[in-house]
Amino acid sequence: MKKLSLMLWLFLLGIPMVPTLMARTYYPVVNTKANGATSIAELANGIVQAIQSHDFDQLSAYLITDAELAALKRQPSADLQAVITNTTAADLKNHLKSDYDALLQEGVNRTVNWSALTLAESKAGKGSPKTKLLQPVLITLTNKENQAVQVAFETIKINGRYFLFRQMKLQA
Repeated sequence: MKKLSLMLWLFLLGIPMVPTLMARTYYPVVNTKANGATSIAELANGIVQAIQSHDFDQLSAYLITDAELAALKRQPSADLQAVITNTTAADLKNHLKSDYDALLQEGVNRTVNWSALTLAESKAGKGSPKTKLLQPVLITLTNKENQAVQVAFETIKINGRYFLFRQMKLQA
């Protein structure tokens, strides 16, 4: 009876269940997908897909959450603290959304056909020696005629994963 009550309670809460073969036990399905990218190349691919589809929400897996921001605030770097003090994950997301919209608009002004571009290269630059977690990245996108467009952004590495941090812009 306890199992039935538990399953009914989980069902009412909307938690999906997966049956097992042994003893008809049901376990909740847990989302194990981690935020952030495992590499700069993975992050670059995600950004290109979001730009091509004009869908900022595709970047949500690469944006810092409050949990990652709390981990950053525990870092000893005074320069990093100066950047993130009094900042929330929502603030970072809103700034990136503004940068993303400006990037797309500047591309339109330059007659860039985002959907015709493919990722040719992603290069991580050297960050400041004071804030080693921050790293500038430059991605090069090309079309069929090998005309290149470069997009610059800044990443931050938290717990071995890369996150989109700030300053997404079209390079001149």
